[in-house]
Amino acid sequence: MKLPKTIDIFGKTYSIESMNSDTLHGQCCHDELKIYLDDSLSGNDRIQTLCHECLHAILYRIGAAAEIEDGLEEVIVDSIATWFVETFHVKFRGNLARSQRSRSGGDE
Repeated sequence: MKLPKTIDIFGKTYSIESMNSDTLHGQCCHDELKIYLDDSLSGNDRIQTLCHECLHAILYRIGAAAEIEDGLEEVIVDSIATWFVETFHVKFRGNLARSQRSRSGGDE
């Protein structure tokens, strides 16, 4: 599965970028309309992190993120992302070459 370069979330197009981080797997920056994924992730971990960050964007876009404590939001999005990937057997079946990943930039 090749990851998209952009994704539409309730009328806003978020670009998907790479980042280097020792502490984060990904980050969703609402002001920049960017989802960052850590360069060290590969395969299914990369897909699950993208799903996780998209869920942050969805909660933000529908106005729910402002109503949920940060810790609870993390539990919610991580649980749903894990359930989605496991339930629908989303698998990585491609080769994300290092050069392809490093063309982008990155954050959770």
